Amino acid sequence: MKCLVTGATDFVGAILVRELLAAGHEVTASRVPEFETQWLADLPVTIRLADLTEAGAGRGLVEGQGWVFHVARDT
Repeated sequence: MKCLVTGATDFVGAILVRELLAAGHEVTASRVPEFETQWLADLPVTIRLADLTEAGAGRGLVEGQGWVFHVARDT
C-alpha cells in the first residue's frame, strides 16, 4: 500500500516510517524545507517538500496514496 507520512522527519514520524516499510508498504515522507532528514537517511522513501500551513499544499501529496498518517507538529 502507498502511504504518506507527514512529519516523517521528526522522531515519531521516522519510527512510523520504519514500521510501515517493515510491513512492506511504499512510503512517501513530507517535510518542510528547513527540516533535516537525518532520521530517514538510510531508508527507501520518497521525500517531498511541502509546507502544510499553506492552503492547498497537502492536495498534491495525498493524490495516489492509500493511507495518510498526519503526525506533523506545529512549528
